[in-house]
Amino acid sequence: MRTIGNILFLLMSVAIILFILAFANVSPFNRFWSVLEGDLSMPGEFMAVDRQEPVDSSRALKVIFVTSVSDDLPIAFGPDKHQTNVLIGESDQNIYHFTNLSDDTLYFRPVHSVFPSKASGDYKMLDCFCFKDMVLMPHEEADIPMIYYIKPTLDSEVSSITMHYSLFKREKNQLELMKTQKGILRKTS
Repeated sequence: MRTIGNILFLLMSVAIILFILAFANVSPFNRFWSVLEGDLSMPGEFMAVDRQEPVDSSRALKVIFVTSVSDDLPIAFGPDKHQTNVLIGESDQNIYHFTNLSDDTLYFRPVHSVFPSKASGDYKMLDCFCFKDMVLMPHEEADIPMIYYIKPTLDSEVSSITMHYSLFKREKNQLELMKTQKGILRKTS
């Protein structure tokens, strides 16, 4: 029994260390997903075309939009609106601006997170560029919309939500591999 306990302790320790490294440094996270070619997007989850959510005009929510660029990517990246107030169930749109500040072609992936975490299941995107590999040519600019709404099931104690986007560098060979495997390379237009 002691051997099983030691093995479980070792496995839990490794899992905790990997979790800490993922937040302490972006590189292990990137390596992990590049090995697995992970795609966290859930088909149908972000592209809910036919939604039947009622708008609750008695409940407004503040939505804050935050961006960051990792791995020293020379990209100017930000939203039109840094914060807005929306009604529960009401669709809203924000335009995100991407500008390649370099003379090089840049390959990257936007990843989003929602805070507080208990709101993440109630923050639904109708159109989003998140978790899609993107390419910007030298000095190219792109304006891409993100359309979302908040479900009425959101905890009544939540009065604001922060939507955070981070850009993570990808390598051209990772994207070329995905292109041959999937038959498509998603690019901004």
